[in-house]
Amino acid sequence: INHGVLPAGGWTLLKLIDICKKSGDDILVNVVAPALFGPVERLYLNAGYTTDELIDITNQLTTQINSGSDNIYDLLESKIVNAYQSGLLDSTPAVLEALRNSISIASQIGTTGGTIVFQRDGEFENMETKEHNRFMQDLNQE
Repeated sequence: INHGVLPAGGWTLLKLIDICKKSGDDILVNVVAPALFGPVERLYLNAGYTTDELIDITNQLTTQINSGSDNIYDLLESKIVNAYQSGLLDSTPAVLEALRNSISIASQIGTTGGTIVFQRDGEFENMETKEHNRFMQDLNQE
């Protein structure tokens, strides 16, 4: 309440990604924008969406954000809604922390000679997320 709210679902990050891409700066386009996209991607993949669905939805949202809209994608209802009318909001401090983490990741990758990563089992995670979502919907209907 003290620090305000912003539309949820990665709205601010998508807005900043678009600004980075329009800048034409190689560092912003190739390092910062992908780092900013990480939390948005994780949000959608954790909710059981495929990469193709993620790209389609975020492209639609970016177009709406550029037109001055506060619309976001409601992951549970699978539709675009107005953030304020639907009550899907993030606290400004939480968004700032996500930004700080994205910048930290980008700077860390930029200064190291390499990274070691392990492939995630996306199929297993999607199955687990869908089961959780079904459980939550059943719970809410009771």
